Amino acid sequence: MDVKGILLAGVFAASMLAASRAEAQFYKPLRCDSCATSDQFRGRAISAGQGHHLVYSLTNNRIEYWHVTSGGSGPGGPPGTPMNVEGATAAVASSTALERIPPVEAVNELNKAHTLHAIGGDLRPMFNVPVHMLGLPASHRTKTAYEFVKDYNMRSMVSSAVGDAGVISQVTSSNLIGALQDLKSLVTSYLGLRDQAGLIFKVVFTDGSYVQFTVDIDSPLGTYIEDSARTAAGQAIPSSIDDVRGTWTNGGGDNLGPMADHFGRLGATMTFVGAAGGAITSIVCSGVGAEKVCRVTRVIY
Repeated sequence: MDVKGILLAGVFAASMLAASRAEAQFYKPLRCDSCATSDQFRGRAISAGQGHHLVYSLTNNRIEYWHVTSGGSGPGGPPGTPMNVEGATAAVASSTALERIPPVEAVNELNKAHTLHAIGGDLRPMFNVPVHMLGLPASHRTKTAYEFVKDYNMRSMVSSAVGDAGVISQVTSSNLIGALQDLKSLVTSYLGLRDQAGLIFKVVFTDGSYVQFTVDIDSPLGTYIEDSARTAAGQAIPSSIDDVRGTWTNGGGDNLGPMADHFGRLGATMTFVGAAGGAITSIVCSGVGAEKVCRVTRVIY
């Protein structure tokens, strides 16, 4: 094929892809995992108003195409409100909904997404990844989420590590990765399920604190989920002085000493009340900017 032929083939492929995506946008995908009967699928479509609706149940791997031509605002509430069978039946009386055959591409996308969901329990399954699995330098293996939020180089190293194929294969399974690749390989997404799919790695440090990354199997780098840094008990670890506000307690078992040190390093004014050698039971922070003040309460048990 000459250069002109190659260019024409490329233009044709691009036009076909654009046409396919335009067709996909013609439909409105509606997830309804509670739908089990055609009445329920139809009622879900009617509750969303006029249009061409692809109503699907990811858990049941079932999809129906309903074209609602009139009505659509019945007892089920505003557009998008899930409806029970009774509500659907009442709404049908004042609405016209025609069942049609769903596009093959949408059925195929649902099949692939259902397989991934069945294996991973979610379209974006989460995996705990102990920091020692990442192969970081010894100097970083004992660091925690407190250091992570302020250390750009550490963030970069963890990002590279979680995207490593070896780490991914250790943490997940070949069946799950195969199902994810199968779904991601679709050129066009009718239901939006392809773009929802992915992996989340919860990197757990030696003190139990953790951060979360989204992992794309087609990228060598993970993406840090901003503001996901947490203590072992799930309390937020701010990265900016602007976010140092609210109340932190030791009720969940957290040692708040590192948190108090962290707030001080961020620039908060720390005031301590109670016995000097006591355990920190709470940190209450308020104010803005340079006026940020944290009251630290210590108690000897």
